Amino acid sequence: MAASRKRVFARNITSNLAGYVVSAVVALFLSPFVVSALGGLHYGLWTLLVSLTGYYGLLDLGVRSAVGQYVTRYWARDDMVGVSRTFSTSMVLLCGVAFVGILVTLGLTWYLPSFLEANNTGETALEPAALEVLIHDARIAMMICGGGIALGIPMALWATATYAQERFDISNAVGIAERLILAALTVWTLREGHGVIGLAAITVGTQFLASTARMVIAYKLMPGLSVSIRNFAKESVRELWNYGIFNFMVNAADRVVLYMDAIVVTTFIGLAAVTPYEIGAKLIPYFMSLVLAITWTMTPYATACDARGDMDALRRLLLKGTRGSLFIASVICAGLLLAGDEFLLIWMDPQFLDEGTSYAIMAVLAWATLARASTSCGRQILFGMRRMKLLASLAFAEASLNIGLSIVLVQHYGLIGVAWGTLISIVVASLITQNVFLVRLTGVSGHHYLWQILRATVPVIGSMYLVSLWTDTWLVVNSWSWFGVQALLLMVPVIPIGYLLVMNEDEREIIKRRLPFRRK
Repeated sequence: MAASRKRVFARNITSNLAGYVVSAVVALFLSPFVVSALGGLHYGLWTLLVSLTGYYGLLDLGVRSAVGQYVTRYWARDDMVGVSRTFSTSMVLLCGVAFVGILVTLGLTWYLPSFLEANNTGETALEPAALEVLIHDARIAMMICGGGIALGIPMALWATATYAQERFDISNAVGIAERLILAALTVWTLREGHGVIGLAAITVGTQFLASTARMVIAYKLMPGLSVSIRNFAKESVRELWNYGIFNFMVNAADRVVLYMDAIVVTTFIGLAAVTPYEIGAKLIPYFMSLVLAITWTMTPYATACDARGDMDALRRLLLKGTRGSLFIASVICAGLLLAGDEFLLIWMDPQFLDEGTSYAIMAVLAWATLARASTSCGRQILFGMRRMKLLASLAFAEASLNIGLSIVLVQHYGLIGVAWGTLISIVVASLITQNVFLVRLTGVSGHHYLWQILRATVPVIGSMYLVSLWTDTWLVVNSWSWFGVQALLLMVPVIPIGYLLVMNEDEREIIKRRLPFRRK
């Protein structure tokens, strides 16, 4: 890999990690405040609205993903006409999608009261007056969220410019500013008592400002870009459709997995039960985002290797990428398993926790995310190899299994049954099935691949577990200070384990050469 390529790769990973850290820190400090300010019931409502509007991204049928593919391709060829044609065609198509999104929002706003009334049962049932207030807030917030997100669908195209030029640093800078502004506005809005409606308004407003900034950046990065209805072309529609439809299928399945839990919990248990489930699951997206911050940057390189027919490079990328990303994932997973209970008790007001259920949900989903992390590098390689039909089939199998198991298990085991549905579906569809196909496609030895997975996970989790057995005998974690001590002690074996057992000899030699105090 050329030095310039290494610098681009390092810059992208570093900026992705910076974006991840900001998101995680904001969530760490903001989530307890939002839960407390809204209260358990209204926080459950906010989670439900986010889950419903989270599906709006499917309305574009994969067009936005396809735009990134073709804008990147035309830009690499210095074909500014092709870039402008792709941008313009997709903008027209997505404006039509935005109109459909508005109609969907009207339909959901009309249906939401009936849904809330039908699920207002059991011990958590509201009095008529309180239910009327909840429905009023839900309808207005739904209109704001749904309408704003629908109109933001075509605006999201401007982010393609930074993707096409691999300027993840610029993209993350805008994203970080957006998160910080939204966090500050969230605190002000909830302190002023504007509730769910105010939260919806500032969320949509902040997203619009960020999209406007990305539009300005797009024109700066791509001189000569012309977005006009005159540049609309039927051949671009065909290009976008042929590539985008399979991306749509993958994205559809991924969103089902991401947002279905809140809907299942609301339907079979009640809206109030969403909050303890959401608290247990709150850190899981940030866990996966950390892994993706590393593995996402591998896709362009995998694409180049596939284009050259360099299977040896793909095999090396699969083995080293899986081992490296799984090492990081194992540390996070072990941390959630061994210190998650104490973390939740310090982090959240106990009144919003469901005894040990929230921690149990976190533990099950942590294992599920570790299983998914083992397939993350391989998934990016499959994207690079353009195995879209395979990816779509696997994603739909996982989503279908997830929904079916969650619906069955929630009725027998309550909230924890929903989490088990997620874990089992990931193990079957991703950990087992995807890896079997991946080994066959790349020609990697199955035993060698399994060894990379085991050496990156078992020593890390095992050593951290042994430390926890020792700390449990004397350490009482009842404050952030003592939690920090616990976290530092759990991390003690990580670096030597990573250096001695996870790294190869050549990787250790590279580290030695870069040490400032190495022998001359």
